[in-house]
Amino acid sequence: ALGRPERGLHVVDATGGFGSDALLMSSCFGLAVTVVERHPLVFAVLEDAARRAAPLPSTSVFGGPVLFGEAGQLLAGSASEGGSPGRPDLVYLDPMFPRERARRARPELAMQVLAAVCASEPLAVTSGGAAAGPESERRLLEAARRCARRRVVVKRARSSDYLGGVRPSRKQIGTTNRFDIYMPLPNG
Repeated sequence: ALGRPERGLHVVDATGGFGSDALLMSSCFGLAVTVVERHPLVFAVLEDAARRAAPLPSTSVFGGPVLFGEAGQLLAGSASEGGSPGRPDLVYLDPMFPRERARRARPELAMQVLAAVCASEPLAVTSGGAAAGPESERRLLEAARRCARRRVVVKRARSSDYLGGVRPSRKQIGTTNRFDIYMPLPNG
């Protein structure tokens, strides 16, 4: 879904959570990952873990900074080149899966904790405190597509609707997850 990962590509993980996806992209593929998290408690835990795991005090375990804020706003600012993370090659979105149906198996413990902490904001795709929904998802996806140079990758549950109802350019389907791939939009 990431394409051919080339060492040093810049990725923005716009829905950082506990940073597991960012760590995987950084350590396995050698990508420089900027992690964005908007929940203050989750951000504090993520920033502390990144600081403790960094090989040197001035470096990041992700190869890029950990930023606090709304992903949509940071991405929109970056789309004009002068924003905080700069224009990345890829933007990765992994919003919490909606609770669509009763499941037999619970998610792993880390995801249960993350869901409990963020319970007041169930999809982690809100903008400015507004309730999450298709319109806010569509705005986040559009900001990501205007910001990314190469592509936007959205991780979804295999049977979930498309983020914001927007059909992807292509998708890769696994046994439980699906990666929707969107091509960038022109800046303007």
